[in-house]
Amino acid sequence: MNGRWGVAGSFFLVAVSLAAGLHILLGDYLLFHSDPLSLSVYLSAASFVVLPMLLVLSLPLQVVSRQGKQRIRVFAAMGLAVLVATVFLMLAVSFAGTWLDVTLVKRLARHPFYLFAACLLPALGAIIARRSPREIAARTEQLGLVLFAAAIVSVFVTQVIRPDRAPGSGKHLVLMVLDGMPTQYLHRYEPTAPNGPLDQLASEGLLLTQARTSAAWTYAYFGALYSGSTRVVEAPRDEKPAVESLLGRLQRGGVAARWIAYHRNGIPEGSAAAINDYRGLRSYLLTENTAWIPRLLNLDYHMAIASVATAQNLRGTWGRAVFNWLSGGQQKYRGILTELLLPQLREQRANASDSFTLFHTGWDWLGDPAKEAQALLPAAQEIIGLADVAPGGSEKIRASDYQYGPEFEPLAAQIRRGNSLKIVDAGVHLKDFLSALADDESLRNTVVIVTSDHGSMYAKGRFWYGFHPNEEVIRVPLLIFNAGRTGQDDRLVGTLDVNASVLGFFGLSRESDSGQSLFGSNRDRASTTTLTLRSDRNKEWFLVISEPKRKYQVNLHPEGRGETVTLRLDGYDETPIAETIGPPEGKADLIAEAIRNYSIDPEGIHPALRP
Repeated sequence: MNGRWGVAGSFFLVAVSLAAGLHILLGDYLLFHSDPLSLSVYLSAASFVVLPMLLVLSLPLQVVSRQGKQRIRVFAAMGLAVLVATVFLMLAVSFAGTWLDVTLVKRLARHPFYLFAACLLPALGAIIARRSPREIAARTEQLGLVLFAAAIVSVFVTQVIRPDRAPGSGKHLVLMVLDGMPTQYLHRYEPTAPNGPLDQLASEGLLLTQARTSAAWTYAYFGALYSGSTRVVEAPRDEKPAVESLLGRLQRGGVAARWIAYHRNGIPEGSAAAINDYRGLRSYLLTENTAWIPRLLNLDYHMAIASVATAQNLRGTWGRAVFNWLSGGQQKYRGILTELLLPQLREQRANASDSFTLFHTGWDWLGDPAKEAQALLPAAQEIIGLADVAPGGSEKIRASDYQYGPEFEPLAAQIRRGNSLKIVDAGVHLKDFLSALADDESLRNTVVIVTSDHGSMYAKGRFWYGFHPNEEVIRVPLLIFNAGRTGQDDRLVGTLDVNASVLGFFGLSRESDSGQSLFGSNRDRASTTTLTLRSDRNKEWFLVISEPKRKYQVNLHPEGRGETVTLRLDGYDETPIAETIGPPEGKADLIAEAIRNYSIDPEGIHPALRP
């Protein structure tokens, strides 16, 4: 092989290995879930940046003798083979440690990159096995040239001949999931609460007062939202049903779809659905400050919001330090909706006829949390009893599966007071965002859905969410703006209806979808279902079936009593009116169907409740 071309191939292989190796060392494995074209273009572009530096470093070799160059070539090629093998072995080791409960074949089938890596390692083994050092050098250079040619082709495809998106109808939708947003502080849900800015804003859109989450924790909620099915919630990871993701379905329908999330559980790969059948570059290092890279490369992309939760996805102190450096610090926005989301919508609108953006952030993250917390909450010593329990209080409550005793009531009271004030601030930021949309001619017709993955509570001996069947947790806000409808809608709505609404808005659907679009006239639901986390400590695992003015609270835990409590609902007041061991009369089929729909193993629940 020509020496110059051989050197070029070797240098490119080194550059690719360094680019991929950096993400692996940082723990950014989300990058390798990108679709093959986006991943190859990104790594190729990164390699083209590294190549000039490698060439500069190689300049001293020009004074080495011909024989010396040959020896250096042999040793460098052998070292290169080791470098490339090490990078992919690091990925394989992490892959095995993270997914030990998944068979290798199934995991390889889930994403083409892993199949590519699995094929490349044997190829490297074949290069090294029973070869002389000179042959190893030649074969390694050949491999580098093959990858170099593939890189040129992939970049050419994205920059020159990649087809434009199909012409759309000019529809644009934002789904805003405000994590953990409590509805009990809103006057339109709880009449005893103050009539704040968000309540007043609700009159400008359509308010659905009886929306409930399909699952009381983020991981499961987003699994149901992305897949359009609750079957993914309790299905073992290696037995997840083969479903089409919401984003993938939209993209195949000609819609530019993007997620922007502050938490791993808010993305398709990190949710209970564990799916990645959609296009675009994704990486935990891909934040507002680095989004120019995929834009420059003409790639679809998805973006992480700079946050403590996002940084924790990376490996160790070093990984988080690199993340903070690239992102410019965590949560620096005075108004994240207008400063981060709005520019992204403008960029997406300029490049797509139809667009969908899923924006996931904390409900109390819409402004500057540190500034707002300081302004809203009194010092700990001003609340009687708080100073005695606040240190370590969260850890103690977490250890009891989010339940607390009377000694923590001062802490709960402080948080309730803070939330009642923070909900005012959330309404101000939402109003500013909607006003900015109205003032921007290019964004004026953007439809906005505001909802939450679950509520949260700090009362009745229960903290946060997840394990709790209470209305404060399972009831979520749902508001639709700019859709041509206003007023209040009291029909029962679930998470799958949000999935169906997004698809229906763009004239799409899926055969397995059991949800109903909120943009049409649909029959009233008789009930909705919610599943909570399982608490072995408290022997609780609730399936909640909600009906108008009534709900059935079914304790599935195999070591519990197998009781079903029937409660009468009056806002957030839940009055028990009956209790049975096993299903109540006339509800056995409904409970059995819900158990099947959540992929719950009947052998793993209380015998009295088994179908």
